[in-house]
Amino acid sequence: MKKAIIAAVASCVLATPALAVTHTVNQVGFTFVPANLTIAPGDTVQWVWANGIHTVTSGPPTCVADGLFTMPFDAGNPTPSQLFPTAGVVPYFCIPHCGLNMVGTINVVAPVPTVSEWGMITFALLTLTGGTLVIRKAVARQHATA
Repeated sequence: MKKAIIAAVASCVLATPALAVTHTVNQVGFTFVPANLTIAPGDTVQWVWANGIHTVTSGPPTCVADGLFTMPFDAGNPTPSQLFPTAGVVPYFCIPHCGLNMVGTINVVAPVPTVSEWGMITFALLTLTGGTLVIRKAVARQHATA
């Protein structure tokens, strides 16, 4: 005989909020190193200038700016940086040297949450079958992180 039990279950499993990270991309001749970088949403990329007159401009390697950002990258601005708040792929290039393949890509990838990153189970439908308690449905919400 099955008896449905509706239970409110509170969990104190709270995750430590992920900390934002600053990643470095170096200018080496007419290249960005690394040319492809994978980061998490909320991280910042800082480019480090070595020499010459360059830009860091968002847009595809067809050398057409998409308007997301463009920054001088030279002696007057040797360490420009950009925050990447959301997941997505952001290609970028140097305006004067795009034709020389001075291009890069920032891959902003949201991490898959683990069980410890979920804050609370607010509702669960439990079924008691032959002395075995089975979770039929659980509704969880991710706790807010600062």
